Formats: sequence, structure tokens, C-alpha cells
Amino acid sequence: VASILNKKTGRQVRVYTKAGNLTVEWPENGRLKLTSTANIVAEGNYLEA
Repeated sequence: VASILNKKTGRQVRVYTKAGNLTVEWPENGRLKLTSTANIVAEGNYLEA
């Protein structure tokens, strides 16, 4: 968001990190949108007492 406000990038950027990639979009309507992939990291069952 700071790079967009300072006119260093466009309103859509791709952020690359060790944890994964993230697309940041800030359209003219003002709603920030963050998009990335999701991975299953654990599975289990919920048991009621």
C-alpha cells in the first residue's frame, strides 16, 4: 500500500516471500484485495465431549 501511495508501483503488485506469493490489488473503489494460494497444513476430527 505504501508503494502505491508513493507512486512507486501500480495499483496491483505481486509480493514474493519465502512463505509464498501474494497479489495485492487496490482498485479505485478503495477496497484492498489480497490474493494468494492456500495449503492444507493439518487435518483432524472435532469430538464433542
